[in-house]
Amino acid sequence: MQVNNWLETAKRLANANTAFVLATIWRKSGYSPDAVGARLIVSAESIHGELNSDNRHRKIVQHAKQLLQTARGGTIERYPLGRILGSENGTYDVVFALVAPGDDAAWLVEACRLQRQGSRFVLAQHLDTRNKKQPSSTFSLYGKAHQPADPTGEMAIQMLMHQEPAQATELLEEDTTQTLIQVIGEPVTAVAVLGDSRVADCLVQQLLLLPLSVYWLAPEFTYLRQEGLIKNTLQASTLNELPGYARLVIATGNHENDLLYCELALQSAHFPYVGCIGSAKKAAIIKTRLAQSGVPQHRVDQLKVPVGLPSIKGKQAEIVAASIVAQLLAFKDSGPE
Repeated sequence: MQVNNWLETAKRLANANTAFVLATIWRKSGYSPDAVGARLIVSAESIHGELNSDNRHRKIVQHAKQLLQTARGGTIERYPLGRILGSENGTYDVVFALVAPGDDAAWLVEACRLQRQGSRFVLAQHLDTRNKKQPSSTFSLYGKAHQPADPTGEMAIQMLMHQEPAQATELLEEDTTQTLIQVIGEPVTAVAVLGDSRVADCLVQQLLLLPLSVYWLAPEFTYLRQEGLIKNTLQASTLNELPGYARLVIATGNHENDLLYCELALQSAHFPYVGCIGSAKKAAIIKTRLAQSGVPQHRVDQLKVPVGLPSIKGKQAEIVAASIVAQLLAFKDSGPE
């Protein structure tokens, strides 16, 4: 299982004309660390998202796979939350929505655009229950500039104006329609890994276990492939295609290429975190050459080389990758310069 930015993942699958099921916790009674609005994306080849119960996760994935095989539009299923010291702990309802090739994905494109910009907005999932055996879902977005003309829009604007926290939800119910409204807040942190070295491969695999948007830029993809990330060719122009304020880790395995991409990244204000693999000797050489090439000194000083936490020792690729992940998680972005 991979935890990832579910909106970006859904858009990537839709763009590839890949059918998937979006499973959403719709309502719950009793205690569960899984919040209303938590989602799993299940395609024939991959699973994205997170639920804390292995048993419920397994059942939800199994049901989603059945929907993919039968091409059914959707269902609502109820799952018990188990027992706590012999006492019943309630249930939660999960809405399954099939997204098939050719379905309108305009809402996904716009949601990803707003999320990358860091704009707060509300995502509404409308559930039509007139066909009780096969309810259908549609989606719409609401921002602060939206002029509400319906109860959903009014509730969405209220949530935004009252500064409801990210992932806050409300459920509106009418005769044959239910609408789950969810605030989408700050953008999911984006991390871009440059290069196809062994460290880069290990790093990508570890990053995919975290709630991040993971980008992998490389001339070739030599090592084990992974689902759930955005891959692109590594060249100077592709840096401009990364989302604003992405964290950047440079691990090409070639010293001159490392220097080139360090210079390009540090000349830009789009990357608050720039790290590069290397030794202390390489660090001294690369920082000297960056300063000589005109990179502002305060940006040179911000370059993390050798990248990773110095307190984590070990030269194996897996340990170096773990050290980089720890540093990324500890990094606090002060925002645009």
